[in-house]
Amino acid sequence: MSKQDASIAYVRQEDAPLLPAPPSEVGVQGWLRKNLFSTPLYSVLTLVLGGLILWFIWDVFQWAIVTAIWTGSNREACLVPDGVTGACWPMVREKFPQWIYGFYPVEERWRVNTVFIVGVLALVPMLMPSAPYKKLNALFLLAVFPLMALILLTGGHFSFAFGSYAATLGLLLLTSVTVPLMAFGLEEGIRRNPHGLISAVISLGGWVGSLYVSGSAIPWTALAFAIGAAVFSVGSVAREPSLTGRTAVYAWAGIVVGIMLAMMLLGANLGLVQV
Repeated sequence: MSKQDASIAYVRQEDAPLLPAPPSEVGVQGWLRKNLFSTPLYSVLTLVLGGLILWFIWDVFQWAIVTAIWTGSNREACLVPDGVTGACWPMVREKFPQWIYGFYPVEERWRVNTVFIVGVLALVPMLMPSAPYKKLNALFLLAVFPLMALILLTGGHFSFAFGSYAATLGLLLLTSVTVPLMAFGLEEGIRRNPHGLISAVISLGGWVGSLYVSGSAIPWTALAFAIGAAVFSVGSVAREPSLTGRTAVYAWAGIVVGIMLAMMLLGANLGLVQV
């Protein structure tokens, strides 16, 4: 070979073709090798655990299928003389409704079914990212559905006393002091609503005092101051209307009305059997 030939270099003009991965590194074989048989210790553990799983599956199959009792009307059919038997499917068929519904009356089980179906139909759209009306769906699940489920499952008709309605309304009216805080912030909300805060403190003191001092005038006085707190608090926001202020007022009013309506529905006689 001449010196000129030895000095000529070979330069590849194209990339070398990509070769497929070895069969032992891809597919099921590759996954088994990487995850279950990567080391001798893992191989032994895989074989031992695999054997235990197969033994368990075979034992369950024997109990549930091979040696099981399939015919009969109740568990008495499973009381064989030697006492060796598998699953008692007649008892499962007999007790299955009780496992699902408990001791709920048979003729009223439609109420449980209704709650379950409505709950599933309301929950499925929440789990679907592309489903519309997420806010309304969430409002139904968090507010309407629990009330509906409670009324259907218990029968409702809790028969609240008039004092319970008055006390609930009074406490809800006291929460009106949060409206200026949401609209203007903590410091500005307190500065704009001194009369509402004073009325709320007096009302709260009256409610607490009515627990220890008898007299019908104290609760009614506390309710009157609670109404005053609501008037002052909402009025402090209404004097300077803004989008944030209107939103705070509407949100508070919606919560108050919703809770009172829910309480009235719970106390109403809707013709359902008490369970």
